[in-house]
Amino acid sequence: MDGKNPLVSICIPTFNRANLVWRAIESAIHQTYQSIEVVVVDNASTDNTQEVVLGYVNRDTRVKYFRNEKNIGSGNNFLKCAEYASGFYMQALGSDDWLSRDYIGECVRSFEANSDVAAVLSNVITLESSKQGRELTFVDEAPIQPGKYPADWFFRHIYLGGAGGMGFISFMRRNDSLPALKKVLDNSANMFWRGDRYEPFDMPIFLEVLAKYKSFFVTKEPAYVKTVHGRDHVGLEGDSFGSRDGLVRYAIALRRAFESFYSEHGLQNHFDQLRLFGGLSIAANLLLAVFKGWSERGAKEKYFSAVKDYFEGYSKKEKYLVTVGIVPYVFFRIAVRFGKLFTRKGSFTPSRNYFLTDDSKFSTT
Repeated sequence: MDGKNPLVSICIPTFNRANLVWRAIESAIHQTYQSIEVVVVDNASTDNTQEVVLGYVNRDTRVKYFRNEKNIGSGNNFLKCAEYASGFYMQALGSDDWLSRDYIGECVRSFEANSDVAAVLSNVITLESSKQGRELTFVDEAPIQPGKYPADWFFRHIYLGGAGGMGFISFMRRNDSLPALKKVLDNSANMFWRGDRYEPFDMPIFLEVLAKYKSFFVTKEPAYVKTVHGRDHVGLEGDSFGSRDGLVRYAIALRRAFESFYSEHGLQNHFDQLRLFGGLSIAANLLLAVFKGWSERGAKEKYFSAVKDYFEGYSKKEKYLVTVGIVPYVFFRIAVRFGKLFTRKGSFTPSRNYFLTDDSKFSTT
């Protein structure tokens, strides 16, 4: 490793994103920190993704392109990215996302100043794209304030809220993230059916790395800009988010993944709290569903069956705690939702902070 300018691998797994992957690559090659490589692994795209990426390969030797002969799934494709990478640090970048201009430089400086941390997390800005992809609407940004945090903070806020969707997008050492990724892929508890195959939840990757250290660092100056596209977003594939019972099935799978992590690492208190707060959330949604009723035939039966499955295996004590805690929990949820009514969501205007011009092209100056 070059002590002054360690190589950073920006890993971009992609599939049929010819109309968007250019944006991710542009944000990578125009970083203020220049000691980078951009590793793009094409998961057998059927559009002109290959043509778009090779255009960058021919102009910038730091961009490397690899193509799978067949679609191997998003989890395994990300593993390919990590295996092809050679940097000391590694940053995963969704092919529809981008990085603010000083993102890599600030993360490297933060890591070098806090060498004992597991990872560096940044502000994550989430935007929702219109069907045409031209209009971007602000959804939210990461609530974590800058500073150094104990690992236990993150373990706790998984079920308390506030941890955000920070998983594979954390800035980590490659030698930490690669074995963590392999471990997650090998554990069936981390897998969830997403449309046509089982895919892993990405959060456990970060958790496995975090378990080896005592802390992580958050920097707010740079930003990871994340875009979602309704049900086309990779995390929402399949019909999980298209029905109430699907949401419960998704919650069951996610809880199973976190339970597996907590159990393996002897975090019994977090295991118990996860089940309590998860149960409260499902119970609160059950009350809301009953109040709203069902518009589709058979939806009620499917939903109650899913809820029953969620609480299968809960002890009498756990069910009692959920029962006595549901009323204060519901009032808390109402207060939070009421507060959000006063939070205005506006259209995202590209600015020099993210080195985008008004016509949604990257500025190279």
